[in-house]
Amino acid sequence: MFSKRITVAIAVVVIAMTMTMTMAEAREEGPHDMADALRMLQELDRLYTQAARPRFGKRSEAFPNWAKDLEKPDIPAWLAYARR
Repeated sequence: MFSKRITVAIAVVVIAMTMTMTMAEAREEGPHDMADALRMLQELDRLYTQAARPRFGKRSEAFPNWAKDLEKPDIPAWLAYARR
């Protein structure tokens, strides 16, 4: 009986200590941190807009216009059925 109470008390103390040690508090960030983040994002946007650009016509010979294959008379009926 005595050892059972001690075991429960020790378990409660261990759980309480674990909960107090692992509680995390939110860090208060000032508005300057948000401004820094926005500046960094603007800089990344400026850098990557120069490097990443669309490549129009790069694969035009390898992949012909597939739209002509889809222009069949049974497609409009199928689309009307699919929109129900």
